[in-house]
Amino acid sequence: MKRRMDINKLLQEKQYLKDDWDLSNETLYSMCREYSSNCDTQSILAKSLIIGRTYAVALERRKSLKGSSGDTPSAAGLDSDRFYKDYIVRRFKEINLDEDLEDMRNWTIKNLLEFDETQIKAVLSLHSRLSKIIEGGVIKRSFASKYLHFHLPDIFFIYDSRAVESIKFLSGIQFEKNKKRARDIGDDEHYDLEYKKFYYNCLEALRWLKRNHQIDRLDPRQFDNLLMAIYEEKR
Repeated sequence: MKRRMDINKLLQEKQYLKDDWDLSNETLYSMCREYSSNCDTQSILAKSLIIGRTYAVALERRKSLKGSSGDTPSAAGLDSDRFYKDYIVRRFKEINLDEDLEDMRNWTIKNLLEFDETQIKAVLSLHSRLSKIIEGGVIKRSFASKYLHFHLPDIFFIYDSRAVESIKFLSGIQFEKNKKRARDIGDDEHYDLEYKKFYYNCLEALRWLKRNHQIDRLDPRQFDNLLMAIYEEKR
């Protein structure tokens, strides 16, 4: 990212309110509303496959963490169809997202900036559980954020490398402060540290936009649109 950019110009042009992928995204939102179960085999197969491949985070991309061996014994040697039908379906049912998702749907507070620590911990804990869907140390951080976002678009921020790069630019000096705050909310056994930092930085960026640019409220989709516009502008 080398080019200098004017964040004020992007905000004045309301880049965050428009996106060429709106129809595609609405199709995914609609699918998750209509087929909300994450215990039904066909719902699991459809949503995990379509969201994963549409957003370039397909679960069959089983790249391991440095030092780990790759495929787990449960998934090793499976072709793509059997990997989803025999392994991914079982893992979704073991993780059992539905009760937590329903609890979050019933939260009376809808504004992200008004969430208390208990709510944020619940969000981060659910993300962490889904990010470990592939056993053996592989962290599906981006997949988990995107899958959960399409089920609860007002709660989960979309994580990927472009968003991370843009949030560093947008948050500026406050980025370092939030790294400490993210560490303080709990141990890494229950939360994914990278998504914790990212989530808190997104909240801080929203506060900054409200405080400095009088943008009262952006939902996670609009905020992601802004992050992508920043990324493209600074390439």
